[in-house]
Amino acid sequence: MIRMPSFVRALLATVLLLAAGSARATLLPVVDPDPAVPSPAAFLGYEPGERFTPHHRIAAYCEALAAASDRVALVRYGDTYEGRPLLHLVISDPAHLARQDELRDAYARLADPRSLDDDAARALVADLPVAVWLSFGIHGNESSSSEAALAVAYYLAAERDPAARDLLRDAVVLLDPCLNPDGRDRYVNWYRGQRGTSPDPDPVAREHDEPWPGGRYNHYLFDLNRDWAWLTQAESRARAKAYLAWRPQVHVDLHEMWPEATYFFFPPERPVHTEYPPQVVRWGQIFGRGNARAFDERGWRYYTAESFDLFYPGYGDSWPTFQGAIGMTYEQAGHGVAGASYRRDDGTVLTLADRAERHAVAALATVRTAAERRTERLLDFREFFEPTERGAYLFPPGDDPPRTAQLIGLLQAHGAEVSVTTESVSRRGLKDHDGKDARDDLPAGTYVVDLEQPLHRFLRAVLEPEAELPDTLFYDLSAWSLPSAFGVETYHAGRVPGADRELLAAPPTVEGRLENPAATYAFLVDWRRNGAPAAAARLQAAGIRLHAATRAFTLDG
Repeated sequence: MIRMPSFVRALLATVLLLAAGSARATLLPVVDPDPAVPSPAAFLGYEPGERFTPHHRIAAYCEALAAASDRVALVRYGDTYEGRPLLHLVISDPAHLARQDELRDAYARLADPRSLDDDAARALVADLPVAVWLSFGIHGNESSSSEAALAVAYYLAAERDPAARDLLRDAVVLLDPCLNPDGRDRYVNWYRGQRGTSPDPDPVAREHDEPWPGGRYNHYLFDLNRDWAWLTQAESRARAKAYLAWRPQVHVDLHEMWPEATYFFFPPERPVHTEYPPQVVRWGQIFGRGNARAFDERGWRYYTAESFDLFYPGYGDSWPTFQGAIGMTYEQAGHGVAGASYRRDDGTVLTLADRAERHAVAALATVRTAAERRTERLLDFREFFEPTERGAYLFPPGDDPPRTAQLIGLLQAHGAEVSVTTESVSRRGLKDHDGKDARDDLPAGTYVVDLEQPLHRFLRAVLEPEAELPDTLFYDLSAWSLPSAFGVETYHAGRVPGADRELLAAPPTVEGRLENPAATYAFLVDWRRNGAPAAAARLQAAGIRLHAATRAFTLDG
């Protein structure tokens, strides 16, 4: 055995691995490609993973696929704050694409068990493809996933071998190549300005030291992967609307973690939210075994059931799960630290192509598993929405009616059914958010959220005063009760009140009013109202002078 200095061994490993990466023809081999469909390499001038692709080129390639392939439809579902398009591809057999409205209607019926009995459900799913939503790049500097998205989209659009055709007969793939375009371009533009003619794998090189705020966040420096349930950002609101138009049965959120790690896929770590039925973990194991087979064939390392739990409802795994899908997080070693080439502690070099290849293989393996178990997944999707208990949450307008209306609008954005009473509600049987008996009847105009509706699991999770936490260690947030966050008056009833009520067809709006319009000295705005800051900003923009009282005062009692 020839002994070499450690730095020589590291250099040799770097050369060999870089050579292996450059020899990789494509992330996902296509055996029989449709010559009319451009490959990423033909369109971009390089293979995915050889360099970082800016978002406008990702968008252009998606447009090219949709123009060239009858398996692909392109949907622009929104725009970022910086004006970049939010896109997703619908990829499936052309016959399925021709009946997208029919498919969406079928998924909506499955998501509402009141709409069909067991026999009708089985008849409906007999020839219904399973819908799989693949989300790439919600954190902009976890950038290998969007490179993988290009390879997955090309394989599904261009591969003509029988296995691929069968796959698209059994599945509809909704592929979002980049959930956070503003953050991605912030990272990619920074990285391209730091590297030399070739990437430097040395961890101390400047290209591995991304400055704050980095590409993780969106334009307003918000972590979009904490926003799925709260919809504070334009990207989140647009995505939720597009997602609920389809109601897919499987969702994968592809991320990256520290470069010294390997690859994580489901089943999740504990805790798993107690509102999830046992099928959620069981399906996580099914998809995990499907991914494990694909990784074992390639000799790749991975792990499951560690680090990443399924508790907080605002993630890209937990929120889709509350919407009936099997929502899963996949984590590839890399992150913004890794750049395009990174030498790890053991001397091996992790390349962008390595990272993208693993994400591409995992995503495709998930689609295959879903297609193989199509009928079972569709029926379990319907079962998820079966009601489990009676009861309702009630929200009187309170001392800030617009704030209460804002909370109700948020619940409706997730698909909740909300009604409003046309008469007062008896206080009997009502408990406030602290568990105390209600002291007064609730007025007409009280909002009622009946728990006997398909979204009951999510509604309990975000409205209950305190989530049940069976474990003491977890990944992230532990408190999120919306009535407390909004500061609105809230009551719970063990049964739905008998007061007459009407279903809200649209989010409620509360009109403001001007008291004493003939005032000659000033108008007063109560700063405790949620709308006060916006009102102040609009008044200032109109050139109106505002003053703030720095001490309490009383006027006419």
